[in-house]
Amino acid sequence: MDNAGEATLLTLDIRADILEALKSNGDWWRLRRLFRERLEACGWRDKLKRRFRRFLREAEQRAATESDALEESSYRGVQGPHSLNRIELDDLIAQAFVDLDLEIPESVQETMLREVRESVCAALVRPEDVADP
Repeated sequence: MDNAGEATLLTLDIRADILEALKSNGDWWRLRRLFRERLEACGWRDKLKRRFRRFLREAEQRAATESDALEESSYRGVQGPHSLNRIELDDLIAQAFVDLDLEIPESVQETMLREVRESVCAALVRPEDVADP
């Protein structure tokens, strides 16, 4: 295996260890609750909801327009794709999240990063690593 592949596996192992440690001491759920509260307080979640609703409306309108075009072309004997009126969830999510992370206020980002750092450090310190005074 090349160095890049080994680094990726090591990174995945470290991430798994961190996640396991955070879940075992309860910090994972505390952090999730804290982030949700902070994102609600700064209005970020409301922006996300509005953006998703707008994208859904636009996708529905596009699908209806494309469906009408498909029906019109089929009357003329032109065969078109039959999946034009399908809304792709992955595309919707990708579009909705574009630059949305940039809208999180700096103070909220700093608080969240500090909380994660402190929790990860505390979770990864093993009792045998701490010297007795």
